[in-house]
Amino acid sequence: MELPQTPWQVFRASIWGLSFPWTLCVATGLGVILMFAPTWFGIDIESYAADVGHLGGALIVTVSVISMGEVVRIGRYLNLPLAVMVAAGPWLLDGAKTDYAILSTVLGLFVIVMSLPRGPKQETYGAWDRYVR
Repeated sequence: MELPQTPWQVFRASIWGLSFPWTLCVATGLGVILMFAPTWFGIDIESYAADVGHLGGALIVTVSVISMGEVVRIGRYLNLPLAVMVAAGPWLLDGAKTDYAILSTVLGLFVIVMSLPRGPKQETYGAWDRYVR
């Protein structure tokens, strides 16, 4: 099987419509840190506090990466309730250590700040440009 174009052209076509705002890249990194944080702090894997870090971090990564698509950039606002859950969750659930809860709160607040800016729009979408935010 052969590609009709060179690999570089295929790769460029596969990421058309994506831009990588530094704020969403940072939010993605913070989500990864949140996924690993329960293990680093020795939180019991069966506890709800660990679930907040694992699930909340994974969802933040997912929303941030999807929102790198310019036409769905407004989806970055879905990170706001996720970040509030991550920030408040360890304080409200059993099994969280204080240092883990503080880290989750700080990272949750940073995710909120990183999810607010719009980021650059590099492509044009014709009549749909007014809807791309």
